[in-house]
Amino acid sequence: MKKKKQKTEKKPRLRRLLIACGVFVLVLITLIVLNQFQKTSEFMQNTLSRGIIWFSGHVFGWIPFSMYELFLYIAGITVITCLVHIIARMIKRRWKKAAHTALSLALAALVTGTMYFSSAGFAYSQTTSHAPAYTDDVGRAELKAACEYFLADFNYLAEKLPRDGKGNVVSPYTDRELSKRISREYDRLAIPELYKYTPRCKTILSSRIMSEMWVSGVFFAPFGEANINGDMPAAEKPFVMAHELAHAKGVMLEDNANTMAALVTLTSDDPYIRYSGYYSKLDSLLNMWLYFENGGEAWLEFRDATSPLINVERDNGWQFWMQFGLFGKIAGALTDFYLNIMGQKEGTDAYGTKSPEQGTPKPPADPDPGPDPNPNPNPNPNPNPNPNPNPNPNPAPSPKPPEPTLKINDGIQQLLFAIWNEREEE
Repeated sequence: MKKKKQKTEKKPRLRRLLIACGVFVLVLITLIVLNQFQKTSEFMQNTLSRGIIWFSGHVFGWIPFSMYELFLYIAGITVITCLVHIIARMIKRRWKKAAHTALSLALAALVTGTMYFSSAGFAYSQTTSHAPAYTDDVGRAELKAACEYFLADFNYLAEKLPRDGKGNVVSPYTDRELSKRISREYDRLAIPELYKYTPRCKTILSSRIMSEMWVSGVFFAPFGEANINGDMPAAEKPFVMAHELAHAKGVMLEDNANTMAALVTLTSDDPYIRYSGYYSKLDSLLNMWLYFENGGEAWLEFRDATSPLINVERDNGWQFWMQFGLFGKIAGALTDFYLNIMGQKEGTDAYGTKSPEQGTPKPPADPDPGPDPNPNPNPNPNPNPNPNPNPNPNPAPSPKPPEPTLKINDGIQQLLFAIWNEREEE
């Protein structure tokens, strides 16, 4: 009797699990369909997603350690245990028990996926960075003046900040203090399109694993929690923290989060925070200058104008990241896959900088165009022996060719020029 009762109980359990999985699949599909409509997506982001992050941030924000990190440990152990359980029961041909475990695991994954999409998925449809942008073509003189202005400030800050024995900047704040300061920087900007609530940014305890995967920060929307790699160079921390908190404030696209982090750091009055913005993103503008001048002497000019303190710290930062990478390629592939799934078609390329395009008018042609494809066999085609056939001894000067310009495509470059123009007007 007991065996029969157990069998009848297992069937409803499997049926309930199947129904539950089906319900969450339908919910997830419904959310994805709603996300295809712009107005509906914006409404869901500003109500459901904003509400989840606000609620979760307040619930988990007071906990001193990362709930996301704890969740990963529990999820990893659970998945491994369930897979072992399923394989063991399949070997013993206990198909129903194996199916029960597999469906339970699938249900947990569907619940997590639904929560994640509800809290973060809609924000991926919002393509505006909400940062100032200079969209006009840029001339050579403007570009060089902007580069010199920002590089001079970068050098000034480099001399002002304290450093350790290796030449690296030392953070004047704990990670928790820095999180509060970045939150106040967002309050200073008061951008109405961003979520008003800014959660706390926490430091991952197992940062070595993040370093091995070349990951500097991560935001997990269901917990309303931004996390950073505590082992990364101090010069990178403010920018990375501002980037992850941009996600927490509704800016999910990576390039837009980079632009928002640049706005927060580069307009800050705090020397350490502003230095991090230059350290992370000034190369975007300098690369534009190198593109304009075709590299060469232009690169040497700015290399010589950069403080040796900055060059030493850059080398140290490069060496720090290059000592890791055991799982870097795997993590990069997974991140690229995730971003594509969420609608960021550039994938991990969104973290980088787009190349500028030449606008109109065009730059001068190559000074050495090569041999003439249609040479004239007559070296003196003019039959007039007079060496000065023009009767006017003072000919009008030929019009000056227009100055070459560049069209700015990258959000960071557009922001830098917007900041520079504002300060020039002051």
